[in-house]
Amino acid sequence: MGTAVRPGPLKSEVPFFEFRVSIFQREVWISMGHQHGRIPMLERDHVAPEVAALYDALEQQRGVVPYMFRTLAHTPALALGIAGFLKALLGDGALPGWYKELVATRVALLVDCDY
Repeated sequence: MGTAVRPGPLKSEVPFFEFRVSIFQREVWISMGHQHGRIPMLERDHVAPEVAALYDALEQQRGVVPYMFRTLAHTPALALGIAGFLKALLGDGALPGWYKELVATRVALLVDCDY
């Protein structure tokens, strides 16, 4: 097992904090906070009505609207299409949805994926 490599400095809009955790026998750095991106994330009051409905559904299901959808909201057809795809992909089927997300998290850790 190798050692964790701390990511380089992050530009942030507001202060954030970092901590190290051990997941599946690997150390990973987790950064919390709001960070600048090239594409701004849209709040609910700045999106098309159909995307606002998607925001409401995500808020109800997950308690938060994921950053990915706040960014995709610039193109409503894309945001709605990706939402439909992910619902079919991660919904219950031969495996329950929670198990699929667990597998995706494990694979992300194995290939050093930051997202």
